[in-house]
Amino acid sequence: MRRTLSLLMAAAMLLTLASCGKQSAGESTVTETTGAETEPVESSLPAEETPSAETEVSVESGTSEETASGEVDYTAAEAITIHWLSAYDESETGGLLTQTFADYLYALTGGAMEVEITWASDAGLFTALSSGTADMTILDYDAYADTLSYLGVLQAVPGGMEDAMALLNQLVFEQDETASLIQSELSDNGICFLEQSALPGFANVFCTNYEFMDLISLTGQSQSFGATEAAPFSLLGFQVTELSPGDCYDGLQTGLIDTTHTSLSTVVSMHWYDAAMFWTLDGTYTAGGYLAANQDWWNGLSQIQQAALQAASDYAVEQAVELYTQSENDTIAAIEETVGFAFLTLSQEDYDTIWNAYFNAWADAALVASSDGNLGAILEVCAELTGADWIITN
Repeated sequence: MRRTLSLLMAAAMLLTLASCGKQSAGESTVTETTGAETEPVESSLPAEETPSAETEVSVESGTSEETASGEVDYTAAEAITIHWLSAYDESETGGLLTQTFADYLYALTGGAMEVEITWASDAGLFTALSSGTADMTILDYDAYADTLSYLGVLQAVPGGMEDAMALLNQLVFEQDETASLIQSELSDNGICFLEQSALPGFANVFCTNYEFMDLISLTGQSQSFGATEAAPFSLLGFQVTELSPGDCYDGLQTGLIDTTHTSLSTVVSMHWYDAAMFWTLDGTYTAGGYLAANQDWWNGLSQIQQAALQAASDYAVEQAVELYTQSENDTIAAIEETVGFAFLTLSQEDYDTIWNAYFNAWADAALVASSDGNLGAILEVCAELTGADWIITN
C-alpha cells in the first residue's frame, strides 16, 4: 500500500531533470539501525517535486531502453533492491540527502529500483562498500585518506560551496593528469564514484574570544590557538596549542586558548557558540563526499539501471546544494543570534592567504609521508587549479 501511495503521489508531480557509467531521479523500503554521529541539521528538505513513474529523460542513443522519441523509459528498469549503508541518521543533512536519492529513484523507475537503507552505521563502511557487503553509500573520502591518498590530501577546498564541488569533480572526472590516478586508486579498492557526484561539505570557521577586523588582527591578537594540527595555522602566524576538538571547546571556556578553528558541522552539536563570541568563515569547505558504489556490483547492472542511478545522483547533487546551503544559513543565523555579533567577512586577499597556508602544510606533509611519485603530480595540478603558491620542495 505504501509503495502504491508513493507512485500515485509521484505521478501527480513532474520534474525535468549522465557513472561509474554515464547517463542522466520514490519512496524506498528502509531498514533502520543506529550507530555513529555526524553533522547535525535542523532544517528540513526543500519542497521539491519528484518525477512521475512515466518520466522520460533524454540520453545518448543506444545506452538503454528508449521510446520512439529517443528518450529513456526508466520504468523498464529491472527490479532490484539496493543495499545502502549510511554513516548518517535520518535527521542529519547526509541522511536527508540519502532519502532524497532513494525516493527519487523509486518514483523514476515506477517502483522497480528500491533502496534499503541501514542508518547511522559508519563502522566498517569503507570495507563494506569495497567488499560488496554494501552496494552504495555517500563516501566521505577524507575519512579514508590513508587508503584514498590522492584525494585525501585535500582536507578542505577553497571557494564557495559549488566552486568546491566543481573542483572535486574536475580532479576525479575531468583532469587527465589526476582522473586516471584517482580512478585507478578507487578501482584498486573495489569502488567507483558516480559521474559528477561530488557533494557539498560544510564551511569552516575561526572563532575567538576577542574582536578582530581582518586576518592580521585575528592572528596578531591571539596568544594561544587550539588545533589538532599545528602546521597550517602556524604558517598563518598563530601560536598553536595542540588539542582535540573537545579540548578546544573546554580551552575556550577556561582561557587555555583564545582562538580555534572548526567546521560548521560541529557547531550546533558541540555548542561552540557558548564558548566563543566572534566568528568568521575561513573561505574553505570541508571536503565533501561522493555518491559511491561497489565496482563489481555496478558493473553487473544493466545499462538502464545504471542510467537510472545516475539520474538519481544528478538530482541528489542538485538538492544537496539547497539542503546544505539552508543548513549553513540556519547555523550561522543561530550563532549570530546567540552571541549577538554578526560573522565578520574577510577580504579575498585574506582568504587566499589562508588557503595558501593550508595547502602548503598539507602538501608538504603528504609528500613527506608518502613515497608515491604520482602524488606530487596531483598536488601540482591542485595547486594550479586553486591558485596556491606551492612548489615541490622534496
